[in-house]
Amino acid sequence: MSAITLFALGGVSQTESEASDAKSEFRTAISGPLTSLAIGLALLGAARASAWVPGTEPRTAVTSVLVWLGYINLTLAVFNMIPGYPLDGGRVLRAIVWWITGDADRSTRLATQVGQAIAFFFILLGLFRFFVGANFGGLWLAFIGWFLLHASCSSYAQVELMAGLRNRRVADIMEPDYFTVEGHISLQHPVDDFVLPTGRRCFIVVDNDRVSGLITTQESRKVSRDRWPQTSVKASCARSVNCTLSARRHLRSKRFN
Repeated sequence: MSAITLFALGGVSQTESEASDAKSEFRTAISGPLTSLAIGLALLGAARASAWVPGTEPRTAVTSVLVWLGYINLTLAVFNMIPGYPLDGGRVLRAIVWWITGDADRSTRLATQVGQAIAFFFILLGLFRFFVGANFGGLWLAFIGWFLLHASCSSYAQVELMAGLRNRRVADIMEPDYFTVEGHISLQHPVDDFVLPTGRRCFIVVDNDRVSGLITTQESRKVSRDRWPQTSVKASCARSVNCTLSARRHLRSKRFN
């Protein structure tokens, strides 16, 4: 785990790599709700030790804080176990399906689809409660549903992207052909003769048959349009610090073919 991002509904952990098997995924996913459950029970136990009786109002401010935090952690444990990816419950569901089918991508798709269905249910229920008088409570539930829907859709898109890129080489998805332009010509020339007719946005700049950089529409926009006829491609390219390095990487990547 490289970082944890906290927000209103909890937090998201950023890991350096995905779980390698279903058991590892299950252990990682279940640890969060179990931790919230343990903290909640410990806080309520501490409140009980301070003479608080469940179902009654706490007598002191310290006891009130303990009770409130205890119930909040129990609520988070229950909420995070909702079987909708990317919640912990959704990841538990993913791990179970993964263990049964042996297919990580299929299990993730199923978990995200369940998450989207739950998200739609939350949104509809929240809107219904809002119109029948729940006011902010209904909108809050709808917002939670919207958040889950956005997270599930993003997770599904990520799975599809990773499945599409898996076992592919750079040469399989890169553009094999590239245009070169001479560095001494004016910036107006590649824009009029290449960018506008072809739609291409990136060109290798050569000077005496040697690569001197990379010119893109981004570099062109940095030069005033009325100065394009007087500005050489090489001079415009020199404005970009990583220009030559990018061009060399681009040419080096062709060697993967």
